[in-house]
Amino acid sequence: MSWTHSRSTTPRRQTSSPSPSGERLSIEPKREVRSVRIRLRDQSESKSAEFKVKVTVRWIQLKELYARQHSDMDPTSLRLILEGNRVDLTPDSVIADSLDEDTVEGEVITVDVVLER
Repeated sequence: MSWTHSRSTTPRRQTSSPSPSGERLSIEPKREVRSVRIRLRDQSESKSAEFKVKVTVRWIQLKELYARQHSDMDPTSLRLILEGNRVDLTPDSVIADSLDEDTVEGEVITVDVVLER
C-alpha cells in the first residue's frame, strides 16, 4: 500500500486559539493547508475511487505536531473526525505533513481521498 498527498494553501485571517496547555497561541496569517490528497493503493486489484471529505481536527498537540515534521520521531496517532466517525488516518506522517504549527483544534480541512483497488 502506498501513500501520496498533495497540498493547497489559502491565506487565513489572524485568530487565536487555546493550546492543550491552556496558553493562547497567536495565529499569524501564514499559509493554511485546506486539502490533502491521500492515495491508497492495493496491488492485488485495479479499481479506483476518488472522493473528498471534510475532517475536523479534534486533537492536535500543536508543538509536538510541528516537531514530528522536522525530526526523526515516530509519529503518534492523529485522531480526526471523518464524516462524523472517529478514525485514525495512517501513516500519520501523511496527515501531519499536511498540517503545520498554525493548525488549530476544531479547524475543518478537506481531505481528498483516492482509493485504488
